Amino acid sequence: MSGVLNTVIERDVEMSTRDGITLRGDLYRPSEGCYPTLIMRTPYGKDVPMGLMVVLDPLRAAAAGYSVFIQDVRGRFKSDGDFVPLINEAQDGFDTVEWAAAQPWSNGRIGMYGSSYMAATQLQAATEAPPHLQAICPMEGSADYYEGRTYKGGAFELGAMLSIALFALGVGNIQRKESTAAGFRAAWRNSKAMLDDLPSIAATAPLTDLKHTVIGDYAPFFFDWLDHDKPDTYWDSFSVEPKHDKISVPALHLTSWYDAFAVGAITNYIGIRAHGANELARANQYLWLGPWGHYMPRTALNGAARLGVVEFGLNALIDLDAIQINWFDRWLKDDTSSFRFKTPVRLFVMGDNVWREEIDWPLPATKKTLFLAASGALSAEPISASKPDTFRSDPDNPVPTIGGAHVILESAFPQGPWDHRPVEARSDVLVYTSAVLVEDVQIIGDVRIDLYLSCTAPSTDIVAVLTVVRADGASINVVDGIRRVTLTPGEVTRVQVSLGPVAQTFKRGERIRLRLAGSNFPRHDLNPQTGARSCTAERRVVADQFVYHDIDHPSALYLPVMRGTLP
Repeated sequence: MSGVLNTVIERDVEMSTRDGITLRGDLYRPSEGCYPTLIMRTPYGKDVPMGLMVVLDPLRAAAAGYSVFIQDVRGRFKSDGDFVPLINEAQDGFDTVEWAAAQPWSNGRIGMYGSSYMAATQLQAATEAPPHLQAICPMEGSADYYEGRTYKGGAFELGAMLSIALFALGVGNIQRKESTAAGFRAAWRNSKAMLDDLPSIAATAPLTDLKHTVIGDYAPFFFDWLDHDKPDTYWDSFSVEPKHDKISVPALHLTSWYDAFAVGAITNYIGIRAHGANELARANQYLWLGPWGHYMPRTALNGAARLGVVEFGLNALIDLDAIQINWFDRWLKDDTSSFRFKTPVRLFVMGDNVWREEIDWPLPATKKTLFLAASGALSAEPISASKPDTFRSDPDNPVPTIGGAHVILESAFPQGPWDHRPVEARSDVLVYTSAVLVEDVQIIGDVRIDLYLSCTAPSTDIVAVLTVVRADGASINVVDGIRRVTLTPGEVTRVQVSLGPVAQTFKRGERIRLRLAGSNFPRHDLNPQTGARSCTAERRVVADQFVYHDIDHPSALYLPVMRGTLP
């Protein structure tokens, strides 16, 4: 067929699931013929830009020879049924794929795309192995919905889950439940008021009291997440990670260094590459890691070379539409020359602001150690004898969240790299800084710390932030982690904290810094420090923490060094 066809848009196209629920979606297709079909399933509303998340322009995809079907998931907006996050996405995704493959506008070759929750819908569908699904492109897709999505190091991602409950998912439930405009406006006004006062709301004790707010009325699933504060069968029921061996299709995993779900995307890449259902899947997993936050730039015109206070340069701009279309051309049109990136891993090295093509992740870096030392130093050798450093963790005066890899509503707490000097000046944090670098030091891989700690309380949190200290003194966060620990008061305990993956070049003249604190609020919930569960605790207490760094207690920062020598 030659010539350029018009694009036809059909609204509210219906299909039925196996249990008789009607789901509705919008179809973008060339005016004639049948084509490979791309599916995105969203809980955010197919009719509004937020629902589309602008990760792929359906008009551009239709012009490139695809039928594109964007569907409201069960219980959201135009689709019938009851919405429970993630519970029905595997079977409903399977049913949608197989239904679409049989439509006259489809040639039966199906791909799925989308970011965040829409990454979850395609990964969930892929675990059911629908016969006509041939490729997926999950952006910011979690592997386990406990660790790395709802909790991190045992601490609740409170700010993010409140933002999701009150805004991302809550507004759709308000619209669905309130039959009058006045009722909708009242509920939405209350939700916005809570979001505008997020730190006060997050400090509620006990957190279960939030059931008496609009969250209890319109986002009851928040309390399922809060109540299941340990890994259990609830999380196992919809985790992707144990089902990597069921996934049988090629996948392009896209994520960002400052995305809260980066660990999940990496885990999915590694897991399917090792355990996928067939050789096709195992040999065709791809991973991209870019210098962005949770919202990836779609094109050079609708993207950013800057995140937070860091300018990453024009190399950071990508045409995400073209990348996805080329990916699907490879697998749905058998165009082997279309997807031009041949190595499985492509990552952006911050600091150098360049892309690297790699054959796998993790890279073969050399683990190097910087030991915590007296007077706030990071040393190449452990100190033979020194007094421990101490700081106080006070839940009534927590250390505030500044940037980082989170999905808190950005109007109040922007993502990404920011100057942490205001936090480092507080008396309740410890700061350890290296000597000035005499050459560039590049790290690529997972960062962690080993800490020898004692505390006056039976439970506490350790928040660790790795920063790059520029020549002008600005201290810019690179990666961070948290660990909720239980210990015997007064007894020295070894604690490991994972900060996560990163690719960063510390430049000559800069310094490496590690910051330690007892909170990161409102990103993470406040540890009551009494040993009680955070969700039900009515009382919170102050705790004094002691960090040891001597020959018998070699607290240390471990860095995956690719090149350069640590000072």
